[in-house]
Order: sequence, then structure tokens, then C-alpha cells
Amino acid sequence: MEELRQALKDYLDLGRPGWTYSMLEGKVAELAQEDQDSSRLVQRVMENPNYFYPILEEMLPQFDMLTKHVFANYAIQKAFEVAALASDVAEQRRKDPQAVLKGTGFSAPLTAAVVEVWVKDDPLEKMMQCVRGKVVEYSQHMYGCRAMQRALESMPEKDFDEALNEFRGKAAASVLDANANHVVQKMIELHPEKCQFMLEEFLADLVNLSCHAHGCRLLQRVFEISAKRGELEVRPLLEEVIRRLNELSIHQYGNYVVQHGLANAPADIKHRFIGLLIPQLYAFSCSKFASNVAERAVSCADEEERNSMLEEFKKSFGDATSGNYLILMMADIYANYVIQRFIDNASPDQRDALVEIVRPHLRLVSNSEYGRHLLRKMESMSLLSKEALHQCGVYDTNHTVSIANGHKSQSNGKNHNNNNNNRRGNTAAPNRGGRQNQPNHPQHHNNNAARYQNPMAPPHKSNSRYNTRSMEPQPYPYPYPMMYPPQPPMVYPMPMYNGYYPQ
Repeated sequence: MEELRQALKDYLDLGRPGWTYSMLEGKVAELAQEDQDSSRLVQRVMENPNYFYPILEEMLPQFDMLTKHVFANYAIQKAFEVAALASDVAEQRRKDPQAVLKGTGFSAPLTAAVVEVWVKDDPLEKMMQCVRGKVVEYSQHMYGCRAMQRALESMPEKDFDEALNEFRGKAAASVLDANANHVVQKMIELHPEKCQFMLEEFLADLVNLSCHAHGCRLLQRVFEISAKRGELEVRPLLEEVIRRLNELSIHQYGNYVVQHGLANAPADIKHRFIGLLIPQLYAFSCSKFASNVAERAVSCADEEERNSMLEEFKKSFGDATSGNYLILMMADIYANYVIQRFIDNASPDQRDALVEIVRPHLRLVSNSEYGRHLLRKMESMSLLSKEALHQCGVYDTNHTVSIANGHKSQSNGKNHNNNNNNRRGNTAAPNRGGRQNQPNHPQHHNNNAARYQNPMAPPHKSNSRYNTRSMEPQPYPYPYPMMYPPQPPMVYPMPMYNGYYPQ
């Protein structure tokens, strides 16, 4: 084995060609598990049709162990790929023994003896004998799920149907599994017309699936496949999403299901989605996760629906000087993105109408960082003049702003804190120890409170959304929607897992 390892090192270092099965004979399974380079070497030698069958004969007795191995599972994947090509060649020869083989997929020439062996003993059938009845078991394994995805792409239709039957009654539970969900997704991608029974299982547990990191990803894929290929009946799923619209929209994973359902729904269901969202547009826009749904609704809406959104923006929440929902949304940390998306998708007439709503309140909008950003965007699109923005102080770099209460203070270079040693960034300040460095200490609070305030707020005032000492939500200076609870940190769903890793 040491000689073989040295030969492998020379092969990798010097790029020697000409490895044959005789150099690996009796050590294929051991090499496949040795390390990454050894596994790749087995795969390269396996690509030669003259060596494939004896290599497969060595691997099959240890199929279970190799399928679940961190390195050897790649050799199993390659074996499925080559076995599928060999099975096609054998099928051609069975149909016409005298025909010239074409399009075999092998780079090396095929010998008559090799083809004859494949005709008598189909390599793919031998591999499928190791898989039947164990698809779910392998799918739930970290490395076995990769081999099963490759097997699904290679297996005949009758074996695919058997694999599907293994998932009957287990589809929803498999979706919640970190590994098996990739296999379920691959089945739906390959033969969606045969996977309708899975959607019926998903419907019975839609909320749990939608609010799960793996489940939400699969449901997104289901909606996308249905829109592209039309072989899945997803209307019952979409109806349930509509029924649970608010519950799913404010969830960190569920909002993605709502977004993809809305984007890929038939026209009639899409209009129902948007019709339900428009009366709640302000509340959705101010929510950390539901604002994503509001953005998608703005993107998918037609011109008439966006006109209805404009009417919603005009609604006032107080007296005439306090602005309207649009002004609040422009100043909100999440809702301002919805307004940006509206501007990007609106017609010229709708943009002009939006500007007319904003124009009387330019100075109020400019009191927030997000509002100033939107005003600059509107100015770059020639919706507002630069002179108008200068008049309301958008380009004034000397003022600081509290987003929460709209207070603006001019910075004239004076020190607002009488204790110069406690100013932010003063490296000469004494290093106090013990409880004095804690913000709740009375002495520390009196002398150094400004260091723990919202940096956007004026000195000696802390009107930010969260009090930095207690971290409890504080009341807003305007009526905020009741559906806006404090949310946990954002966690995005993991990216789609498409097939096995490249060699």
C-alpha cells in the first residue's frame, strides 16, 4: 500500500498518465476511502469502460459503507453515472446486436467483450439491487443523500417509482431533515408529475414546513417548478398560504414562502394576494420580515393595484402637519425599501403622484436618514429638483438627526457634555474599573450617559426605538402597527443544494 501511495503522489505531482485497474486491483474500496486525491483517482480510472466493471465488482460488497463515507461517496456517484451509460449501451446492443454503437458517452473505445459483459449483467441493475428499500435511509445520511441524488438521475423509471413509494407517508418528515430534503427536492425536479402525493402531505403540515429552514426552501422550489412546467397542482397550497398570510409573512422563514407563492401564482390568485395586502401595506412594510412580502407585492402588482397603493399612502394618521403613511414609511428602517421598490416599478404618472404627496412634507422627510436617502434617489431620477432638497436641508452635512422624534440639532463645534473627559473617542479619559464602567451605575449614568445613547439623537436625550440600557422597546412618537413585535435576529434560509459536488 505504501508503494501505491508513493505512486499516487508521483501521479499527482508529475501528472503521469496511464493508470490501469491492475495498479488498483484489490485496493479500490480502501483507496476510495483514503483521502480526496485517492477517491478522485478511482473515479478517473473508472471512466475507462474497460476497467469499470471490475472496479464496480470490488465496490459492491462494501456499497453501504462507501455510500456513507466522506470521500468514497463521490466514487459511488461516479459509479452511478458510468453505470447509466453502460446500461444504455447494453440496451442498444440487445435491440440490435449487429448495429454500430453510437453516442455511448465514453471517451475510450469500447471492446466487444466489455459490451457483452454489460449485456449479460447490467451494471446499473446490480447497483440498484443495493439501493432498493434503502433510499430513505441513505437520504437521511449526510453523504448518502448526495449519492441518492445521483442515483435518482441515473435509475430507470420503474426504480424511480419504487423510490417514490418509499417516501409515501414520510415526505413531510423528510423535508424537515437536513439531508433528506435535498433528495425530495431532486425527485420533484426530475418527475413533478409523479410527486403530487407529496404536495398533499405538505398541505396537511404547511405552517410547520413554511416556518422551517429546510421546509421553506423546498416549498419555494415547488412554486417555481409549478410556474415553469405546470405539472404540479399547487392551488391548494396557495389557498392555504393566503389563509395564513399574516402568520407566515411576519416569520423569518415563512415570508419567503409567501413571496415565492405570490411571484409564481396564477393571475387570479396573485390578484387575491395583492388585494389582501393593500389594506395592510403600511403594517407589512414596517415589519422586519413582512416588508419583504410588501416589496414583492409592489413588484408583482399591476398599474391599477399600484394606484390603490397610492391611495393607501395618502391616508393621514394625525393632523395635516404630521404627514401621512407615506411620510412615515419613508422614515422607517424597513418600509423605506418598499417605497424605493414602488418608485422603481411605478409608471411616470404614479411617480408624479407620489412626488405631489411628498412635496408638502419635504422638511419632515429630511429629518430622517432613510428619508434623505429616498429624496436623493428621487432627485437622481429628476422627480425633485436639487434646489428643493437644498431648501429642506437634505444636503446639509452639519446637522445630526434623531430618526425617532424628528429632532434636528446643529453641530457648531461646541462640546454639549460638560465633562470633556467623557466625550466619545477621548483617549485621555481615565480608565475607571469595577461597576463605574457599567451604564446602570448612578455616577456613571450622570457623567457619561451620552456615550450610551443613540448616536443619531441630540445630547442628553434618548428617544431611540430601543433604550440601550434596558433594551426594551419604547413607544413610538406616532401610532405604529400592532402586528410589529420585536423580532429575533434575521437568519436567511440556506442556499439551494443542487446535486452532488463537482469532482
